[in-house]
Amino acid sequence: VKKVNKMNIYLRPLSLNDGEKELEYLRNLPENENGFYNPASQEELVNLETFQKWLNQRYSESKGENLKEGYVPQTIYWVMNGNNIVGIGKLRHYLNEKLLEVGGHIGLGISSECRTKGVGTEALKLLLEEAQNLGVEEVLLTNNEDNYASRKIVEKNGGVLESINNGKCKYWIKLKRLVKER
Repeated sequence: VKKVNKMNIYLRPLSLNDGEKELEYLRNLPENENGFYNPASQEELVNLETFQKWLNQRYSESKGENLKEGYVPQTIYWVMNGNNIVGIGKLRHYLNEKLLEVGGHIGLGISSECRTKGVGTEALKLLLEEAQNLGVEEVLLTNNEDNYASRKIVEKNGGVLESINNGKCKYWIKLKRLVKER
């Protein structure tokens, strides 16, 4: 479901119909930047065929199927501005021991040309809404201690710093309970 806000930023879940535009975005995404890891390896981005295999695996994982050992279900979202991909978000449905230390519930990467414009703050807000829809009541986010822009985005969305260990910040965000209308 497309939720559009004043900036026209919305999330679009990864789809089995994704193609060249999404492939190109991932090809241009650094392997690791400021603690955010590209969810695809170069081998998975060689061509549309290898990308389709990657899409199928990520789609299965979002349903809790074919998970690698130590992994949890994760939904990947394209952060969109109109028809343009401006970022990528990863929402892990729950945490395991490893994610409690590094990774948390949400990973977010915003294209360099869209930073400092409020895109990350809005994208995280939307990812928090998706976490709430999954029934998550408290979201953990971890980021590099020296990534001040990411820390600011988390804090703008209600993140409370729990600790800083080995250069990693742990933030928790309590989600408001959804009130269902009768």
